[in-house]
Amino acid sequence: MTLLTGRQSLLGLIKMLNSDDARTWQEVFVSGDASSSGVKCVGSILHGTMVSLVFVDALECRHYVTISDDIALGFPIASVFSPGAGTYWQDELAANSRVHKHVEALDLHDHAVAARLVTAEEASPRILVRGNANFAHVLLSVCPAVERLIDMAAHVGTRLPAAALKERHPLGTPAEIYPELGEVVDLDAISEDTGSGLRYVQDSLVPAAVGVSNKKPLMAVTDAARTRLRGFIPGDAALPSGLSERIAGGDHDFVLWMSIRMLARRTIPLVEAIDLAARVAAQLETRYERPAIILDGLSLQSGDTLQSRVSGFSVEQHLDAERLAASLISARVAKVAPGLRLYAAIGLPLWESIRLAEQADAYIVHDGTTQHKIGWLYPEKPGMVHGPRQRNVGQGYVWHPVDIGTPAIYVPPECVVDHKESGARIPHANYGYSLMQDDRLESFIAAFLGVTGEDDPNGTLYRQEYEGKV
Repeated sequence: MTLLTGRQSLLGLIKMLNSDDARTWQEVFVSGDASSSGVKCVGSILHGTMVSLVFVDALECRHYVTISDDIALGFPIASVFSPGAGTYWQDELAANSRVHKHVEALDLHDHAVAARLVTAEEASPRILVRGNANFAHVLLSVCPAVERLIDMAAHVGTRLPAAALKERHPLGTPAEIYPELGEVVDLDAISEDTGSGLRYVQDSLVPAAVGVSNKKPLMAVTDAARTRLRGFIPGDAALPSGLSERIAGGDHDFVLWMSIRMLARRTIPLVEAIDLAARVAAQLETRYERPAIILDGLSLQSGDTLQSRVSGFSVEQHLDAERLAASLISARVAKVAPGLRLYAAIGLPLWESIRLAEQADAYIVHDGTTQHKIGWLYPEKPGMVHGPRQRNVGQGYVWHPVDIGTPAIYVPPECVVDHKESGARIPHANYGYSLMQDDRLESFIAAFLGVTGEDDPNGTLYRQEYEGKV
């Protein structure tokens, strides 16, 4: 065997890992359905959040298969490097500057890795359950992938071992969320410092995710993920706020979930938030005998403190601003809809906010993670969404990567005025905007509330307001 045939064997393996349209490369690797007699995986190298699987061929030459740490891409295989051949394969999208710097570190410290592999046996796979500062990334990319791996293991009667980095796990600790895993260990506890800034792990670490470069069609919030998270309560959770019981005790005939975000990147001015709530409240009171609005503010993700930073402000600053807004909204609503009850759900733990959302009959929220919290986990609920025109371009439906349900509906773009220079493109559309508080917005709110009892309310609203107009 030559170095060339070793490379050919590994490239053949990678092709097999990526060729199954119905499964991620991670599923194929863990299942053992793809293998090569010419190479074997003998462990992993960890450098920060970058992972490389270490393969050796019959000549004991090392080949590093580096995995992208980009959660949105789905942790695809990014490059293959060998000290004797350099980088001889890479994915053009995934092999970014971070991957290149990681490969440079592997090249520089390959001797330190080699010293750990003198008697290395073939490694067993271990799932790496990653986190992210934004719960929506975890919900969309990591949760579906882990659910699929759990199902795969259960089908053959096994439980997969797993590991987690010391990083933000916004929905909760992986060990608690996924009890079906065989174990979830701290990666530091099973890794060995090579003395070069690289850490060696005897297992084959497999970061689990789906994404735009790794089976994008599988990138959807599934029933399994929704069921798991809607019922999840962390083991160290404080006592619930009691808000759920108070709402249930109000015997309301309609409950609307409505977001208030004052310091977020995509938000409307305070005076407009007050006016919008008053308009909605007045319409609800004409339609129902005992209506209520839940004012949904910032939720505290697992690990958040009052000093944690969100969108450039501390959590404490967000909560202070939202509580002030809620008090002003309450005063205004009391004048225009005295029979409506307001509940402020500001600063709740994310797990409690998710459970509370089940009590809503419909929602009116900002575009972005505020909508994902209710719209992705309760896709059957009617939803009306407002956001900047860079995202709301007249398509009607919001982004809906969910396996069921009709997407929520944007307010008409003519009701929105962007707070940015005309023609400017802002990354991720993270900028403020205004809602034109006029007859068009009033009629759209009325149309939305008028269809909430339909079998497919979002679809009905789309047909009424958008079909044939795009």
